[in-house]
Amino acid sequence: MPLWVPFGQLRSRLRRSREQTIKECLMKPVYKEKYPHLFEPMYVGRNKVRFNNRVRVAPIGTGATGGGGEVGHIPTAFHTDWQCSCGKHGCLELTASATGIIRAAREYSPFKEMEKVTAKDVYDAAAAGDENAKRVTEEAGTALGVAAAILGCVVNPEVILLGGGVSAAGRALLDPVEDAFQKNVFPPCRDVRFALAQLGNNAGIFGGAALFFTQST
Repeated sequence: MPLWVPFGQLRSRLRRSREQTIKECLMKPVYKEKYPHLFEPMYVGRNKVRFNNRVRVAPIGTGATGGGGEVGHIPTAFHTDWQCSCGKHGCLELTASATGIIRAAREYSPFKEMEKVTAKDVYDAAAAGDENAKRVTEEAGTALGVAAAILGCVVNPEVILLGGGVSAAGRALLDPVEDAFQKNVFPPCRDVRFALAQLGNNAGIFGGAALFFTQST
């Protein structure tokens, strides 16, 4: 069993620069060999962080080749004509990520006439009654909810946390996700609480650091 580091202690360690933390990790060969996906350049599309244009921190995967846990690449029924950065078509992140929401919204007015569009703009427009914006946000929530239902049938969780930039939409995101989940999940797995992750876009770096700090050499 891993020796878990208290969250406060982990946070204090992360007050140092991320680059310094990664450089220290790179000096420990046992971690580089055991968790190569934390240190080597990895093709993760837009979800990557660069240090000096050299080191990238990728979301932590599991499984035989390190590709497990890539929920964003679950195939969906939406935007099957769009190619994902992984090379496939119709991946979840094409519909449910902030980038995907913006891309879908730009197919409609007024977004296609706007110089800059954010996911918040789309959710705000949906809340104001814009039908095109509502269509885009509902598609995102449905795709995410169906994906959660697939995962729910596999791991039967008690809680599902939604993070990343889109989670700032709050109930506007959670409601369609929960609705799609309940309609598609295996009935014995329906008793799930959905919540918003507190770490937001920092979840990946905290997870990588937690893995490093809690594994013995």
